[in-house]
This record gives sequence, C-alpha cells and structure tokens, in this order.
Amino acid sequence: QFMHGLKLAGIELDRKVLAALALRAQQLEAKQTSRKRLWSTALLALLLTVVGSFAATQLGGIAATAFHIQPAQLQLGLTLFWITPSLCLCLLFVLLPMSPVLAANRKGLPL
Repeated sequence: QFMHGLKLAGIELDRKVLAALALRAQQLEAKQTSRKRLWSTALLALLLTVVGSFAATQLGGIAATAFHIQPAQLQLGLTLFWITPSLCLCLLFVLLPMSPVLAANRKGLPL
C-alpha cells in the first residue's frame, strides 16, 4: 500500500532508503509490542498482588487464632511483609524500563 501510494504520488525512492524505512518500521513495531507486554505484565502482577493480599487477609483470622496473636498484629505484618513489597515490585515493572541506565544500554552505550 505504501509503495502504491508513492507511485501514485510520483515519488521515487532509492532501494537503500526503502530498506531503511522498512527496518525502522520493524523496530517501532517491536518496541510497541514490548510496551504492550510490559504493561500487561505489570497489570497481571498488580492483579495477583490484590488477589493474594485479599486471600491472605481473609485467612488471617484463622492464622491469628492458630498462632494466638492479635488480628491487628497480623494485618500489620501482612502489610509490611506482603502487600508493600508486592506493590513496589509492580511499580518496578513499569519504572525499570524507563531507567536512563537501561536506555543508554539499549543505545549501545557502556553502563
């Protein structure tokens, strides 16, 4: 379609230019696919965090009784050792690819 449009417009391009355009189009498509995969991974991690945290909270009452601890202590422990680290990990899925160090490495620059 692109080539047909160029011919209709009367535009002639060198084969090298066309090859460079095709290569750039492939690179942009791969980058777009990578972004979609990144966001879907981050959303899945967030969903698993929410579901796991909900299940742990629901089962917390049983665990609190079994271990003879106060439910408030169990809630604090779940928040500190389960929910907060999980949310931080979800955030890393999104922020890490935007890191300047990784961007420089992708461009072929030394770390």
